[in-house]
Amino acid sequence: MLLKTLKRTVGAALVAALGLGTAAYAEYPEKPITLVIPLGAGGSHDLNARVITSIIPQYLEQAMIVRLSPGAGGQKGTQEVANAAPDGYTLLFSHNYIDMLQQHVENLPYNPNEDFVPVARVNYAPIAVVVRGDSEFNTFQELVDAASANPG
Repeated sequence: MLLKTLKRTVGAALVAALGLGTAAYAEYPEKPITLVIPLGAGGSHDLNARVITSIIPQYLEQAMIVRLSPGAGGQKGTQEVANAAPDGYTLLFSHNYIDMLQQHVENLPYNPNEDFVPVARVNYAPIAVVVRGDSEFNTFQELVDAASANPG
């Protein structure tokens, strides 16, 4: 019986806390939201962002702006978002290069692990298997064959 009462109390507290959080952010968004694309015009990111920004305002009752900010392999636009106020009005619209490629770039003006948090997946894209240029593998089948011949 005590466990049942405790569960109800904790559940009620959580519901109340969630309600307070919603009330605190009830006015968001109060101004247009900018999607920064760290790539050039006409690519899949640009096209996807244009579709999204044509639909989302119906639900948010606020405009969404697409801003292209290419340069330095995506670093220019990414840095722009890293330097923006953390208020939810400047969002990075990009692929997972922050997770994969930028981990290997020295002296970035931002920390890919600490300055960004993924909040939504927009679509799915093919994944590539990549090896170093001087690798002994030239095809995926060669890689599979080597792994099969050397398990573990």
